[in-house]
Amino acid sequence: AYDPWDENYFQRFTRAQFLIVPHGPITNAERWKIAQEFRNPVIRVSGSGGTPGTFAPFRFDCPNAVMTALYREESGHAGQHVENYAGVDIEHPYIVRFLELNGEPASSFLEVSDQVARAFRTNLLGQIESELPVTFEGGVSMIPVELGPRQIATIYLDIVEGRKQPRNLDEHREVWATVHRVTD
Repeated sequence: AYDPWDENYFQRFTRAQFLIVPHGPITNAERWKIAQEFRNPVIRVSGSGGTPGTFAPFRFDCPNAVMTALYREESGHAGQHVENYAGVDIEHPYIVRFLELNGEPASSFLEVSDQVARAFRTNLLGQIESELPVTFEGGVSMIPVELGPRQIATIYLDIVEGRKQPRNLDEHREVWATVHRVTD
């Protein structure tokens, strides 16, 4: 095919992978989860002592809803002109987005493997809709997530262990000053 933007550039061969899953009826959520596992397989490392334990900083187990995004926002950039912005007092908020896929209400808990000081449910701009209750027990924070049919939910988190920690680099010069040295 001729592409006016690429003009004479043409690749005869392409690499593609296909996954054929023989199944009976499956839900949209199951279909999405299978596709994500195929596109982004989990990398597992096993050592001489067998398989290492599992560590998941975030866990969301819901049959008809999925966690679709997890990222950390830069302070002072996003939301600076948004009224009632959730990240105004959080220097680098963690943002988690959920999506209900089967067209039915969903109810579950987001489990965070650290202490969450505050959690806010927001709209897509980061404006606070409500503050969510956080239960911290056994080193895990539990935050309830309620979704309506096909609803998207965005949650801003203030994770205590994830807060910015200023460091004086001069006190650690012996570490960072030798990083770029090459010895022959």
